[in-house]
Amino acid sequence: MIAAGLNNESQVIVYDQDHGIYASRAWWLLNWLGHDKVALLNGGFKAWHASGHASDNQWPPPKKGDFAFHLKEDWIVPKEKVALGNELVIDSREHIRYMGQSEPIDPVAGHISGAICIPFKDNTDEDGFWKPLDFLVKKFEILVSDKTDPPVFYCGSGVTACHNILAYKLATGRDARLYPGSWSEWINYYPATTGNLP
Repeated sequence: MIAAGLNNESQVIVYDQDHGIYASRAWWLLNWLGHDKVALLNGGFKAWHASGHASDNQWPPPKKGDFAFHLKEDWIVPKEKVALGNELVIDSREHIRYMGQSEPIDPVAGHISGAICIPFKDNTDEDGFWKPLDFLVKKFEILVSDKTDPPVFYCGSGVTACHNILAYKLATGRDARLYPGSWSEWINYYPATTGNLP
Protein backbone atom coordinates (compact mmCIF):
# COMPACT_ATOMS: atom_id res chain seq x y z
CA MET A 1 0.00 0.00 0.00
CA ILE A 2 2.94 2.28 0.62
CA ALA A 3 4.01 1.65 -2.98
CA ALA A 4 0.51 2.72 -4.09
CA GLY A 5 0.95 6.07 -2.32
CA LEU A 6 -0.99 5.50 0.88
CA ASN A 7 -0.20 8.00 3.64
CA ASN A 8 -1.38 7.99 7.23
CA GLU A 9 -3.65 10.95 6.53
CA SER A 10 -4.99 9.73 3.16
CA GLN A 11 -8.73 9.61 2.65
CA VAL A 12 -9.33 6.32 0.86
CA ILE A 13 -12.41 5.62 -1.25
CA VAL A 14 -12.98 1.97 -2.12
CA TYR A 15 -15.30 0.71 -4.84
CA ASP A 16 -15.93 -2.26 -7.10
CA GLN A 17 -18.41 -3.49 -9.69
CA ASP A 18 -20.06 -6.18 -7.58
CA HIS A 19 -22.41 -4.68 -4.97
CA GLY A 20 -19.53 -3.62 -2.70
CA ILE A 21 -18.41 -7.19 -1.96
CA TYR A 22 -14.72 -6.63 -2.65
CA ALA A 23 -14.81 -2.96 -1.66
CA SER A 24 -16.11 -4.02 1.76
CA ARG A 25 -13.18 -6.40 2.10
CA ALA A 26 -10.80 -3.56 1.24
CA TRP A 27 -12.59 -1.32 3.77
CA TRP A 28 -12.16 -4.00 6.43
CA LEU A 29 -8.50 -4.69 5.61
CA LEU A 30 -7.53 -1.03 5.76
CA ASN A 31 -9.34 -0.56 9.07
CA TRP A 32 -7.76 -3.73 10.45
CA LEU A 33 -4.36 -2.31 9.51
CA GLY A 34 -5.18 0.83 11.48
CA HIS A 35 -6.22 3.18 8.68
CA ASP A 36 -9.58 4.62 9.73
CA LYS A 37 -10.11 7.13 6.92
CA VAL A 38 -11.82 4.73 4.54
CA ALA A 39 -15.16 5.22 2.80
CA LEU A 40 -17.05 3.04 0.36
CA LEU A 41 -18.51 4.48 -2.85
CA ASN A 42 -22.23 3.69 -2.67
CA GLY A 43 -23.34 2.00 -5.87
CA GLY A 44 -19.77 1.36 -6.96
CA PHE A 45 -18.24 2.10 -10.35
CA LYS A 46 -21.50 1.36 -12.16
CA ALA A 47 -23.29 4.18 -10.35
CA TRP A 48 -20.32 6.52 -10.79
CA HIS A 49 -20.35 5.92 -14.52
CA ALA A 50 -24.15 6.18 -14.79
CA SER A 51 -24.03 9.57 -13.05
CA GLY A 52 -21.73 10.90 -15.75
CA HIS A 53 -18.68 11.39 -13.55
CA ALA A 54 -15.28 11.41 -15.16
CA SER A 55 -13.25 8.22 -15.57
CA ASP A 56 -10.25 7.07 -17.58
CA ASN A 57 -8.07 4.02 -18.08
CA GLN A 58 -4.74 5.52 -17.04
CA TRP A 59 -2.67 4.62 -14.00
CA PRO A 60 -0.47 7.56 -13.05
CA PRO A 61 2.57 6.34 -11.11
CA PRO A 62 2.01 7.20 -7.43
CA LYS A 63 4.60 8.64 -5.10
CA LYS A 64 5.63 6.31 -2.32
CA GLY A 65 3.48 6.75 0.79
CA ASP A 66 4.38 6.76 4.47
CA PHE A 67 1.54 4.66 5.94
CA ALA A 68 2.56 2.90 9.16
CA PHE A 69 0.21 0.07 10.07
CA HIS A 70 -0.83 -0.99 13.54
CA LEU A 71 -3.02 -4.08 13.55
CA LYS A 72 -6.32 -4.10 15.38
CA GLU A 73 -5.80 -7.56 16.81
CA ASP A 74 -9.22 -7.56 18.46
CA TRP A 75 -10.90 -7.38 15.04
CA ILE A 76 -10.18 -11.05 14.30
CA VAL A 77 -11.04 -14.27 16.09
CA PRO A 78 -9.09 -17.50 15.43
CA LYS A 79 -10.76 -20.84 14.86
CA GLU A 80 -9.72 -22.14 18.28
CA LYS A 81 -11.65 -19.39 20.03
CA VAL A 82 -14.69 -19.84 17.79
CA ALA A 83 -14.61 -23.58 18.58
CA LEU A 84 -15.03 -22.90 22.30
CA GLY A 85 -18.65 -21.99 21.58
CA ASN A 86 -18.68 -18.83 23.69
CA GLU A 87 -19.03 -16.33 20.84
CA LEU A 88 -22.08 -14.98 19.03
CA VAL A 89 -21.26 -16.30 15.55
CA ILE A 90 -23.00 -15.21 12.35
CA ASP A 91 -22.84 -17.08 9.05
CA SER A 92 -23.02 -14.54 6.21
CA ARG A 93 -23.69 -17.03 3.40
CA GLU A 94 -27.03 -17.91 1.82
CA HIS A 95 -29.43 -20.03 3.87
CA ILE A 96 -29.14 -22.93 1.44
CA ARG A 97 -25.39 -23.18 2.14
CA TYR A 98 -25.87 -22.65 5.87
CA MET A 99 -28.43 -25.48 5.96
CA GLY A 100 -26.04 -27.79 4.13
CA GLN A 101 -28.45 -28.25 1.23
CA SER A 102 -25.96 -26.93 -1.31
CA GLU A 103 -22.25 -26.16 -1.29
CA PRO A 104 -20.89 -24.94 -4.63
CA ILE A 105 -17.39 -24.08 -3.42
CA ASP A 106 -16.15 -26.07 -0.43
CA PRO A 107 -15.99 -29.91 -0.21
CA VAL A 108 -18.14 -30.04 2.95
CA ALA A 109 -21.59 -28.47 3.38
CA GLY A 110 -23.13 -27.04 6.53
CA HIS A 111 -22.25 -24.44 9.14
CA ILE A 112 -20.40 -23.87 12.40
CA SER A 113 -22.29 -25.32 15.34
CA GLY A 114 -24.23 -22.63 17.18
CA ALA A 115 -23.96 -20.05 14.38
CA ILE A 116 -27.00 -18.14 13.18
CA CYS A 117 -27.50 -17.20 9.54
CA ILE A 118 -27.81 -13.59 8.40
CA PRO A 119 -27.00 -13.56 4.66
CA PHE A 120 -25.09 -10.57 3.32
CA LYS A 121 -26.82 -10.46 -0.07
CA ASP A 122 -29.77 -8.26 0.91
CA ASN A 123 -27.57 -5.48 2.32
CA THR A 124 -27.73 -3.85 -1.11
CA ASP A 125 -30.44 -3.45 -3.70
CA GLU A 126 -30.40 -4.83 -7.25
CA ASP A 127 -28.44 -1.80 -8.48
CA GLY A 128 -25.72 -2.19 -5.87
CA PHE A 129 -26.78 0.65 -3.57
CA TRP A 130 -26.83 0.01 0.18
CA LYS A 131 -30.35 -0.35 1.52
CA PRO A 132 -31.84 2.30 3.83
CA LEU A 133 -30.57 2.54 7.37
CA ASP A 134 -33.89 1.47 8.88
CA PHE A 135 -33.72 -1.79 6.90
CA LEU A 136 -30.20 -2.51 8.17
CA VAL A 137 -31.16 -1.59 11.75
CA LYS A 138 -34.06 -4.04 11.59
CA LYS A 139 -31.89 -6.71 10.01
CA PHE A 140 -29.24 -6.63 12.73
CA GLU A 141 -31.39 -5.77 15.75
CA ILE A 142 -31.20 -9.37 16.95
CA LEU A 143 -27.45 -8.86 17.50
CA VAL A 144 -27.71 -5.67 19.53
CA SER A 145 -27.32 -6.35 23.23
CA ASP A 146 -25.29 -5.29 26.21
CA LYS A 147 -22.97 -8.25 25.75
CA THR A 148 -19.36 -7.12 26.07
CA ASP A 149 -17.92 -9.05 23.14
CA PRO A 150 -19.02 -7.98 19.64
CA PRO A 151 -20.39 -10.60 17.26
CA VAL A 152 -18.14 -12.71 15.04
CA PHE A 153 -18.96 -12.92 11.33
CA TYR A 154 -17.78 -15.56 8.89
CA CYS A 155 -18.61 -16.72 5.38
CA GLY A 156 -16.91 -19.07 2.94
CA SER A 157 -13.51 -17.44 2.68
CA GLY A 158 -13.71 -14.31 4.84
CA VAL A 159 -14.67 -11.89 2.06
CA THR A 160 -18.45 -11.47 2.08
CA ALA A 161 -18.47 -11.54 5.89
CA CYS A 162 -16.83 -8.10 5.62
CA HIS A 163 -19.92 -6.91 3.71
CA ASN A 164 -22.01 -7.88 6.75
CA ILE A 165 -19.50 -6.33 9.15
CA LEU A 166 -19.80 -3.01 7.33
CA ALA A 167 -23.61 -3.27 7.24
CA TYR A 168 -23.60 -4.04 10.97
CA LYS A 169 -21.40 -0.98 11.54
CA LEU A 170 -23.80 1.21 9.55
CA ALA A 171 -26.80 -0.18 11.43
CA THR A 172 -25.43 -0.07 14.97
CA GLY A 173 -22.38 2.18 14.98
CA ARG A 174 -20.47 -0.73 16.54
CA ASP A 175 -17.49 -2.74 15.38
CA ALA A 176 -17.78 -6.47 14.80
CA ARG A 177 -15.15 -9.17 14.50
CA LEU A 178 -14.15 -11.49 11.66
CA TYR A 179 -13.25 -15.15 11.69
CA PRO A 180 -10.90 -14.81 8.70
CA GLY A 181 -10.43 -18.51 7.97
CA SER A 182 -14.21 -18.93 7.75
CA TRP A 183 -15.87 -22.07 6.44
CA SER A 184 -13.02 -23.06 4.11
CA GLU A 185 -10.69 -23.34 7.10
CA TRP A 186 -13.20 -24.62 9.65
CA ILE A 187 -14.03 -27.83 7.77
CA ASN A 188 -10.39 -28.93 7.93
CA TYR A 189 -10.43 -28.96 11.74
CA TYR A 190 -13.97 -29.24 13.07
CA PRO A 191 -17.24 -31.00 12.18
CA ALA A 192 -20.01 -29.42 10.15
CA THR A 193 -23.56 -28.88 11.38
CA THR A 194 -26.54 -28.99 9.01
CA GLY A 195 -30.13 -27.79 9.28
CA ASN A 196 -31.54 -24.87 11.23
CA LEU A 197 -30.81 -24.02 14.83
CA PRO A 198 -33.44 -25.53 17.19
